[in-house]
Amino acid sequence: MQTEFLATSRQIETELLETQRKLERRAVSVGLRENAAEALERCISYIAEGGIAWDLSRQKFAVDQEHLPVDTNTLRHTVQAAGPLFLRITKAISRAARVVLYQTHAQIRADA
Repeated sequence: MQTEFLATSRQIETELLETQRKLERRAVSVGLRENAAEALERCISYIAEGGIAWDLSRQKFAVDQEHLPVDTNTLRHTVQAAGPLFLRITKAISRAARVVLYQTHAQIRADA
């Protein structure tokens, strides 16, 4: 009876430790995702402020230091933390802005 109790106690302790390790790994994962989300939010604000855009012709980021509230190294780190989702968002915003610009130019020419 006592050996069964010890075996059950060890099994419970082992399961508890395993569950605790899983929880710690998930907490780290959630922390990384939170950091990526915060970086993505900062990057989107850089776009809104006019500090960064996607250059469609050169296929790379175009940076305007005058409108960018951070230095280039901080920007590079933030963009890397934001991940590939930021690149897709930046490209989509750039394409949308170009369409609006073309439509506006066409309207101005039609009105002239």
